Amino acid sequence: MSAIFIIDTYIVVETAGPRGSVEPDRQIQVNHGVDKNFIITAEPEYETADVDVNGVFVASMANCTFNNVVSDHSIDASFSLFEYTITVSASPA
Repeated sequence: MSAIFIIDTYIVVETAGPRGSVEPDRQIQVNHGVDKNFIITAEPEYETADVDVNGVFVASMANCTFNNVVSDHSIDASFSLFEYTITVSASPA
C-alpha cells in the first residue's frame, strides 16, 4: 500500500485597469502556506488610483503581499492620470 500526498494550491486572480500593471499578472497558483508578493506599477504620468483586495478597497499602494496563503484571493488595481493644480496670479492685477 502507498500514499500520495499533494500540496493544496490556491488561485490568486489579478486584474489591472488600463495604464498600469500588477506583476505577476493574470491568474496564478500559489502553494498552501506560501507568501506571495504582487508589484503594482502605473505607466509614466499615471498613478495607482485604487487597489481592491478580495473585493475590499485597501488604498493606493505599490505592492501587496498575501501572507500564509490558505485560500483563493484577488487583487484589482486601477490607475488615473496625474492631476496638477496651477495657481496663477498677476501683479499688478
